[in-house]
Amino acid sequence: ELTQTTGGVPTAWYRSQGVGPADGETWTAEQWNALDGQDPDKDGDINTREYVADTDPLDSNEWFRITGLTLQSPRSVLFTSSSNRLYTLHATPSMTDHVWTNVSGQGPHAGIGGADSMSDTNQPWQQHYRIQVAVPPAAP
Repeated sequence: ELTQTTGGVPTAWYRSQGVGPADGETWTAEQWNALDGQDPDKDGDINTREYVADTDPLDSNEWFRITGLTLQSPRSVLFTSSSNRLYTLHATPSMTDHVWTNVSGQGPHAGIGGADSMSDTNQPWQQHYRIQVAVPPAAP
């Protein structure tokens, strides 16, 4: 039986989230793979993004996002993290050139499983931020 979709989502994750075949039902690889691009809770994040962010694919109020930004120095980017994921803060001075760089010392950072933040101490007067979420590598 398939253990991971082509999008990298473990089929066990789909089962644990209540997405996929009913108990005792067997699915083909095509059926499992089709789940990757679906958005059952209609929050704008497809299942592969929900898996990476460790959010609930059936709860439209749960999706990864930046929840706040402090303007004093150092500038802090606020978000809700999962203790099962890694986070890296990226910055760019311009949204038009699409050149993002890692903020020094800000990732990969293990999530704490709740309200979290990452800071930029080397900020120019105007900076745009994003946070990359990653699934930690499997232990050997």
